[in-house]
Amino acid sequence: MWDTNNQYTFNEDFQVKILALMVQDSSFLVGHIDIIHPSYFTALIFQNISRLVIEFFNSYSCLPTKDSLVQLVVDYLTQSKLDTQAESYDIMIDALYTLELPDREYVISKVVSFGKTKAIENAMLKCLPELQAGDFDKVQSLLSESFNVGLNFNEMGYDYLDNMEQRMKDLHVEKERGIPTGFPELDRFIKNGGLCSGEVGFVMAPTSHGKSIFLANVATSSMVLGKKVLYCTFEMQDVPISLRVDSILSGTSVKDLTADWDTLKAKKQILTVGGGKLKVFWQPTDTCSTHHIMAYIDKLKKVYNFVPDLLIIDYADIMRPTVMSREKRDNQGQIFKDIVSLAQNLRIPVWTASQSNRAGYSAKTSGENIGTEHSSESITKAQVADLILSLIIEDKYDDGTGVGRIHIAKQRDGAQGLTLGVDLDFKTYKLTVNNKRAAKVKAEAESKQAVDKFFNKKEGVKNE
Repeated sequence: MWDTNNQYTFNEDFQVKILALMVQDSSFLVGHIDIIHPSYFTALIFQNISRLVIEFFNSYSCLPTKDSLVQLVVDYLTQSKLDTQAESYDIMIDALYTLELPDREYVISKVVSFGKTKAIENAMLKCLPELQAGDFDKVQSLLSESFNVGLNFNEMGYDYLDNMEQRMKDLHVEKERGIPTGFPELDRFIKNGGLCSGEVGFVMAPTSHGKSIFLANVATSSMVLGKKVLYCTFEMQDVPISLRVDSILSGTSVKDLTADWDTLKAKKQILTVGGGKLKVFWQPTDTCSTHHIMAYIDKLKKVYNFVPDLLIIDYADIMRPTVMSREKRDNQGQIFKDIVSLAQNLRIPVWTASQSNRAGYSAKTSGENIGTEHSSESITKAQVADLILSLIIEDKYDDGTGVGRIHIAKQRDGAQGLTLGVDLDFKTYKLTVNNKRAAKVKAEAESKQAVDKFFNKKEGVKNE
């Protein structure tokens, strides 16, 4: 007997529409097969037909034609010695293949809503013994899986040939401009001038080499441009981060901010007119996952009508993955996958940071740049990111300033391998990017070419 508590509450006419979708629309079955169970239907004939359709689809990766479904039913009825019911099945099959479905989207929405509800209810029941055993990671995994059921994978995908003409037209349409980092010398080498919606970038550096300062500068610049910025911090708390932004805005050290209050007030007035906003969200290290960030953003929308244009996570390595593993490297990789998924779901750019591995620490003295191979713990970080910058502060001076270099280690469909100079004022947290490093590299290359040419010329004279 089927559990009636897990059956559709829709009337039979509506259930017939679900069956019609199953035999007529392959994209419906592909996208929602995980939430359609024969046991959900209330009538035995519905249960049997849905079961036969699903079994056929799983075996042959296509929908059964009307003739095939008739034969499947004949075989089933013969085997079950229910031949007397053949006429009822024939009438039903005729109806399924001819029924028009102008309300297709509504039917699908109801099926998805019911399927998700049942999946979550069943997951919660399975969670009870795990909860009593104290296996919270298993509880989290079960609930995460239940929330993912019924996701439609963009219908049947993108057809390359059918969309070729539209692609050519789109080439002449102005592309989306990204949100700049605020460093003009760097932004001109970043595709679209900055990260675009759904993209993830991160700055990689050894400890105390300016990762958080870089992120604070990006947040400040974006706010000045009138963007709504959400800054999630899991190391420094919200007030120290805000004081850094105060210093960057005013050009004044934190200890001198009160003396330069008038400058800060003027900046605040300009920001208010421009519409820029910054929310700083602090959570303790290793406690916050992307689920928490998503829940906080939902709250910001409802309470403050604050919808971020840019998300900054300071920083990814000290977050909690949505699915815990025993290996640290797997957890680190999962965190970055979670962040990419978050960016794509929110459709906003995300900046974060990550520590380089031990080999990356030697880059300061060796003169080499930190590359994707220096990503600590998990190479997945480098694989899923759209843009990776590496940052090294080479020298720190007694006056509280420093110089270094920033390197484009990876960029999808854009320039990479380029190195620029960096100036950093540790008193005001102001970071600037310049082309001195590129000019230096070019001069060194030209000098080497001149030396090689000179010695090659002498060698030629000697041979003569």
